[in-house]
Amino acid sequence: MYTIYSSEEERQTMQTAGAGSFEAIWNLQAECFETPNKRRNGWSSVIRWPEEEPCWFIKRQENHNTRTLFHPFSGIPTYRRELKNVIALQRAGIKVIDISFYGERVTDKAHQAILVTRALTGYQDLYTFYKNNLNNESLIIAVMAETGKVIRYMHKKGWFHYCLYPNHIFVKADSADPINICLIDLEKARRRIPLTGERLKELKCFIRHASHTFSAEHLQYLIKSYCEQTSGIWFSAKKIQNILLALLN
Repeated sequence: MYTIYSSEEERQTMQTAGAGSFEAIWNLQAECFETPNKRRNGWSSVIRWPEEEPCWFIKRQENHNTRTLFHPFSGIPTYRRELKNVIALQRAGIKVIDISFYGERVTDKAHQAILVTRALTGYQDLYTFYKNNLNNESLIIAVMAETGKVIRYMHKKGWFHYCLYPNHIFVKADSADPINICLIDLEKARRRIPLTGERLKELKCFIRHASHTFSAEHLQYLIKSYCEQTSGIWFSAKKIQNILLALLN
């Protein structure tokens, strides 16, 4: 058994809410927030608990492991990899979800893991934000430009999300306060040399998913913001901008 809380205060808050141990969290009953994932001879699921504030997103998995260089046969829980990614990204100055609790246990037949994160109160995923603010052109432009800067900074630090969809980018913004962008679902994130090809691959993935909802004009603000003030031995901003803008036509 291995468990950690982000702080003693968080441990006490979760304990008061009935989630003060691995066993208690594992046995919580709530409707799945999304369809459970069944693969790799195991499963994983996500619940939001409790219904009232403060609340958390609780990810639980069993025998849902990923093979690594140091664990080529048994693998490690995908949530352990996400935990390590979150810590590394935070150290790099990239705004990502905060983790409240992580735990693992191994029984005779199962390797179980739990990852708990605080709900992003006041935030909306980028899809929802966009749909709710279509009448606020200036705010949409500002958020798209800020999102481009956040992705650019992440890539500059050598990190790639590898699942960069609009619903994995959360926004807290209105006309009066500064814009806050937060990235979630980081189990697939990894470090890479920020080559032009790697950047293009990630941005094309984002545009492919975003283009069904976002206008080409608004996506241009993100692309141009991403390519501003950026240079490097492995990176051609002009090439990326031309290729991505061509996708919108």
